[in-house]
Amino acid sequence: MAYMGASYYNGHDPIQQAKDFFHIGNDDSKEAVEPSENGTTESKTDNVVSGEAELKELELKTLETKLDNCREENEKQELLIESLNKEISRLKQKAGE
Repeated sequence: MAYMGASYYNGHDPIQQAKDFFHIGNDDSKEAVEPSENGTTESKTDNVVSGEAELKELELKTLETKLDNCREENEKQELLIESLNKEISRLKQKAGE
């Protein structure tokens, strides 16, 4: 997660970097079969689908984090607006005296 944050901070797309790293999203429709740990064969397509699902979850978490950050910033801005409106009202009353 820290890598994603640093990547985003540096202006890169962490989701695309992960996709590139895992070679997900390529149009290689070749289906290679390789042995797994328990001796059975597993299609690379299954691995790609699994990797894509993991990336979607990671992308969802990233977007949820961005949304939370936006909500926090919005709350701060609303508090600032409220404070400034009170100050304006106070200054108007002072000027009217």
